[in-house]
Amino acid sequence: MLFDAFKNRKSPKIEFIKTNPSWRVAWGIVDANYEDIAWRDEKISVILPRTTSELPAEKLAISSRGRFVAVGDVWLTNRVQLLQKLGIEPDSFQGSSLQLVANLWERWGNESLSQLVGMFALVVWDREKQVLRLIRDRIGVRTLYYTTTGSVRWIAPQLRTLAPHRSSDLDLVALRDYLCCAFVPGERTLWEQVQELRPGTVLEFPDYDES
Repeated sequence: MLFDAFKNRKSPKIEFIKTNPSWRVAWGIVDANYEDIAWRDEKISVILPRTTSELPAEKLAISSRGRFVAVGDVWLTNRVQLLQKLGIEPDSFQGSSLQLVANLWERWGNESLSQLVGMFALVVWDREKQVLRLIRDRIGVRTLYYTTTGSVRWIAPQLRTLAPHRSSDLDLVALRDYLCCAFVPGERTLWEQVQELRPGTVLEFPDYDES
């Protein structure tokens, strides 16, 4: 049989590239001794693993007056124009694109979003109004996932990063879609307690739910 012809052949060894867990944001009360907390206040904690190859400044930024905290992945094509709007000479600005976004939010708040051109997946925390916003670019080049249950909600750009913070229960509807279409449409993921922020979407967590 044809099957027997290949039965004794050795399968090629597949080497998986090991990637480090990315940044995470916890919305809720997390133990102050939790590992790798780079910044925290009463309701949110920003976790930046020590194993990451990128500098913390590239993933965490605080606005010039300290009101907004921005976490995420940002690549902007209109960086020069945005700096000029802030009255900053592009050659003199030493901050990251994420720092630029934080400063824009300090000046224009939510209106800053319409000015961003590029690829980004962001979490912006308003320390004054205690509002957390999850933001994803219109094309959806960068991904952003979040848990939907529990006293602490976790946000991260990689599904695997959320593995310690979710159950192992599969979303059977998402599994059916994946088996039929080879992808999961909409905001569902293969895990019941995790959703994906859709491209061009802003999700707000205005009230902390203790239940």
